[in-house]
Amino acid sequence: MNIGLVIGIVAVVLVLGFVLTRKEQDEPSAAPTPEPQPEPAATQSEKPTLVMSPDEAQQAANESMASTEPTVTPEEQTETPAPSEAEAEVETAAEPDAEATAEPAAEEPQSVAVDAEDPSEAETQLAPVEGLNTLDNPEGGNAVLCLLDVNGPDLSVPNRSTLSAAQQIAQARSAELHVCCLGADTSSASQAAVEGVSAVHSITHAHLGDGVAESFFAAAMTALGSVAADVIVGPSSSAGKGYLPRLAEQLGCGMVTEILSVESGDTFTRALWAGSVIATVQGTGRLVVSVRATGFEPAVTQAAEPQEIPFEAPVTKTRFVGRETTESARPDLSEASVVVSGGRGTKGDFAPIEQLADALGAAMGASRAACDAGWVPNDLQVGQTGKVVAPSLYIAAGLSGAIQHIAGMKGSKTIVAINKDEEAPIFGVADYGLVADLFEVCPELADKVGEQGLKPTA
Repeated sequence: MNIGLVIGIVAVVLVLGFVLTRKEQDEPSAAPTPEPQPEPAATQSEKPTLVMSPDEAQQAANESMASTEPTVTPEEQTETPAPSEAEAEVETAAEPDAEATAEPAAEEPQSVAVDAEDPSEAETQLAPVEGLNTLDNPEGGNAVLCLLDVNGPDLSVPNRSTLSAAQQIAQARSAELHVCCLGADTSSASQAAVEGVSAVHSITHAHLGDGVAESFFAAAMTALGSVAADVIVGPSSSAGKGYLPRLAEQLGCGMVTEILSVESGDTFTRALWAGSVIATVQGTGRLVVSVRATGFEPAVTQAAEPQEIPFEAPVTKTRFVGRETTESARPDLSEASVVVSGGRGTKGDFAPIEQLADALGAAMGASRAACDAGWVPNDLQVGQTGKVVAPSLYIAAGLSGAIQHIAGMKGSKTIVAINKDEEAPIFGVADYGLVADLFEVCPELADKVGEQGLKPTA
């Protein structure tokens, strides 16, 4: 081992000595670098040695000018190399311009001959929508225009709640109330009148059934062209959340979103921080207002004779591709008078929730955790990022009561909580609480309801 160590040390010393010696030999060779300075002078003194004769040089210059190609002489490269590179870049960049001016006719047919199915055609179809934004905005007036996105012969509960809010705003402002139904099937406009309404209008077009925000925006601008309104009211629906902000931006006016009550003609309340704070806000001038349906009682509607407003749907930047829906025999979650919801406490088994919901003729809901886990479809989610409901009876089974979920159901008239954890936050908002196992309680409740023939009342 000692001999090996000595040999290793000697080898390291030899390598270091070789490196240092090589470095000393290289340094003197690097020092004389200034000596070749006379070489440029020598090359300059050798100018009489020409690459080509004067006649040949003149002919080459004429040919290069005729071909519009950059021409750089050997002298220019030797004396000023940096400018020659910049000139070459400028002249090279100028070449495509020369080609573009030389063949203008060859490009026009390419931009015109576009297949109708080619997605690139959308770039040539933006003009109608962009042109709409450049039009003069319709003037306002002492009127309230209520825009409803409808589909089918029945006016939904959220639309009737929006009508109630618009009716209150019109009364507070002593203004006329106009209603305009937008959709592919506006047959429900015949029942969209309320007390004090001046006129009911409708805009019907197949594109409005696709849910594309740009189509609804164009329809709303068309409606404003027929009704001079200072306040535009719409539901906080999927369509409303898409086109109402666009409308406010186009009109250059303020917007109050998801109002819960009408304090005066320009003052409203709305929820902040997942409903933990209720703010009172006041708008000035022209306003766009969206309505949270759970904050208003559905209006009592009357028969009406709607007036059709002509509408030409523009070509939009986005297009409808398809829709996936979940069919269920239970009531719609946003319109049901009774809702039974389950959460993480179900551990993925929603059979007790379904049993109780069917016994009560109720809609079924779920927390975000249950939906994210894939236990139930996402369209059953109740909460801040799901559906906001306000039924007469809300039963929360196996739900801890996160603030995001409470924001979507705290408007319910009666809340019943079922949870094994007596410290669960859901008991803080519940009218009635039962500390028990949902797998035991829900089936028992379903049997009692079936035996006594109990049915929910609106």
